[in-house]
Amino acid sequence: MIYKSGKMIYEITLELIKHIREKLDDTYIAGPIGLYIISLIFVFLVAAIITITLIDAQNLLLVEVIKITLTILTAYALFIGPLLMLAFMVLLNIPLEQLTIVFAVMSFIGVSFKKGKDFVIYVYNKIDEVL
Repeated sequence: MIYKSGKMIYEITLELIKHIREKLDDTYIAGPIGLYIISLIFVFLVAAIITITLIDAQNLLLVEVIKITLTILTAYALFIGPLLMLAFMVLLNIPLEQLTIVFAVMSFIGVSFKKGKDFVIYVYNKIDEVL
């Protein structure tokens, strides 16, 4: 059952990628989105390496390094990364229709900034309790 569902998801994903490429073939919108995803993976890997290597640290300075690293990861994933992606889209002269979608997403992030800030503080406090 897992194999069949995984195969179906894989096939649907390939079809979806094919349709997206057909729609966006004449624009550069895939570049900034890909850059954001790759940079997010890089930031997650760096945060995971730092957290895994320092998780058993008894030194308060190392515990602070872990908390700051995870806070930066959360802030990058929620705010900094999408803003960079939007900036690259504007620089590459992405068509207005596609930028409208990005602006809608960015306005959602702007409206939810307070919730995001509260979430970052919540994550920071949880990490402080655990460590």
